[in-house]
Amino acid sequence: MTLIKTKLKRELGLKSQDYNCLLLANLNSLSSPQSRRLIKEVS
Repeated sequence: MTLIKTKLKRELGLKSQDYNCLLLANLNSLSSPQSRRLIKEVS
């Protein structure tokens, strides 16, 4: 999980709070192409 967070944070360059909200949104909408791509990259 930490790796995903670090990667996302670096990619998006968002503040922690905004970024955490976005992370939750992405993980909760697995139909989103971006989420699928991120999950593929990390696993």
